[in-house]
Amino acid sequence: MPRILMVDGDPDVVHAGRTILENHGMMVDEARGVGETLARCGEWSPDLVYIDVMHRQPAEGVSIAEQIRAGGSDGVIMILATVDRSKGFFTYESDGSLAPVDIPEKPMEPAALVRAIEHVLGE
Repeated sequence: MPRILMVDGDPDVVHAGRTILENHGMMVDEARGVGETLARCGEWSPDLVYIDVMHRQPAEGVSIAEQIRAGGSDGVIMILATVDRSKGFFTYESDGSLAPVDIPEKPMEPAALVRAIEHVLGE
C-alpha cells in the first residue's frame, strides 16, 4: 500500500486529495509547513510526497522539495504546478530539475491524480 504525504496549505485540497487517494487503497498523511513536512518525512518515510508548487508563496513547493532531498529522503517527490493556465505534474529529480509526468489532462480530474501517482510509483 503506497504511503503518500500531501503538502498543501489549503485544508479543503488536502481533504479532497486524501479522500480520493484513500479510496484507491493508498495510505495518506498530511503536512502544512516546511517543519511539519520534514518531520513527517523523517518519521513516516512516505513513498511519495505530493506538493503544490505554490503552497503558500510562489515556488515554495520547490523549496520544500529541496529541503526534503537535503534531509536525505529518497522517496518520490511529485509537484503540482500551474503554468500558463494549464496544470501538470512534475517529479523533483535528485539534480534539482523538474521532470514532467506525462498525464496531460486539463482541467485536472481526480482520476488524473491517482494515475499520476501510480505512474511515478510504477504501479
